[in-house]
Amino acid sequence: MAPRVFISHSSKDEKVAELICKAVEKRGYACWLAARDVQPGENFQEAIARAILDAGVMLLVFSANTNNSDEIKKELALASQSKLLVIPLRVEDVRPSFALSYELATRQWIDMFTDWETALEHLVERIARALEPAATSTKAPVAEPRETLAAVPPKPARTRRRLIPALALVVAALGLAGLVWWETGVRTSNPIVVNHNGGQPKPTPPPDPVPESSGIAGSRPLTPEEERALKPGDRFRECGQGCPEMATIPAGTYSMGSAPTEYGRDRDESPQHAVTIAKAFAVSRFDVTFAEWDVCVAAGFCRQRPSDHGWGRGKQPVINVTWNDAHEYLDWLSGTTGRKYRLLTETEWEYAARAGVQTAYYWGDYIGRGNANCNGCGSEWDRRQTSPVGSFKANQFGLFDMAGNVWQWVEDCYRDSYAGTPSDGSTVASTDCRNRVLRGGSWKDAPQYLRAASRLPYSANVRANNVSFRVARTLTP
Repeated sequence: MAPRVFISHSSKDEKVAELICKAVEKRGYACWLAARDVQPGENFQEAIARAILDAGVMLLVFSANTNNSDEIKKELALASQSKLLVIPLRVEDVRPSFALSYELATRQWIDMFTDWETALEHLVERIARALEPAATSTKAPVAEPRETLAAVPPKPARTRRRLIPALALVVAALGLAGLVWWETGVRTSNPIVVNHNGGQPKPTPPPDPVPESSGIAGSRPLTPEEERALKPGDRFRECGQGCPEMATIPAGTYSMGSAPTEYGRDRDESPQHAVTIAKAFAVSRFDVTFAEWDVCVAAGFCRQRPSDHGWGRGKQPVINVTWNDAHEYLDWLSGTTGRKYRLLTETEWEYAARAGVQTAYYWGDYIGRGNANCNGCGSEWDRRQTSPVGSFKANQFGLFDMAGNVWQWVEDCYRDSYAGTPSDGSTVASTDCRNRVLRGGSWKDAPQYLRAASRLPYSANVRANNVSFRVARTLTP
């Protein structure tokens, strides 16, 4: 087996690194450990550099010792330069130092100290995704991974050209103290380090999908009688240009937030609590697109004509819009239709995203491949750009892209706990609203941020190339 898994660790964590290596190799993947694999007489730093360049994935054994290791920082720098996937494995309950937190904030952590066997299953799944070739089609649904993951034999390592002068430069760089390192494609907000609590709940069988119905024909405002006649799954559009297609979401009750055992959760997702959405409401099936936004700009209501970064307009989700920009579009949409359009509340958003299930993602507890656009989703757009709206399978309510592609603004002010929050789907308001809330994750974020429970505080006045929104509408009871 060609060593495809490089294990980075402090010398003080050598024993636990050996245990992880043995477990990985037992499941069919060869690993590389400096203490074992550097040959007698071989240049130590050159051997490490070569092993990193040859690897398909790096496992970072993380403990308190890691925070004090300059050698690990250098190894991470080389991994970042070669765009090598790094999977941090926490072997004790400790946070990264300030210096390391920036590099590791967008990585999907695995906690080895909570449930060793479950953590190994997740680790093998991540390694398999990193070393196996991507699926040929990103739009086809992918079967859910089984509870117990069988080891997948790695493909033969790709041959890399080793230019001696280039390798010499890499080795020289590794020898420099205070090497500058960075992570490409990090989110534009302050980094958030997620505390994992291993062990996932078993997937809940999804409900039957809401039937897709054409609803009310025509592109005109609904009458109150037509609104009352809407059934779950009915769709409507209330103007010819610039108005999003809406889907009717049924009333219901769900559990908001994440359980302590959900993999990848953060503290602001608790306490988990029941929320009742007492009345049906409508939500746009897609994020607002550039085509819809540009109609508002042409009408003179939306003042900002945001950049598309060369990714195209049309069916691409509008990006680089603030929370306040979104409200300009909502004001135009409400004025054009004579009906009140708004952002979703945070509780409505999670209810609509879950669509009747309590799994981490609306398709199950594992990210899988080809289900969304993110940093590690297995799509053609991962870490590159936004994807056209509707590129992936809809959830059970008929809503597209409720996980990944772009973050979505909601109405609420951010609070770092659900203690005392409304249980009726209403908005969390505050006289001191420093941050609003983003939901859903994006094309540049790790899979843990795509979970239905994941939240991100964000300034209402900041624009980013991975932030958009979708609209909601209250229906006549």
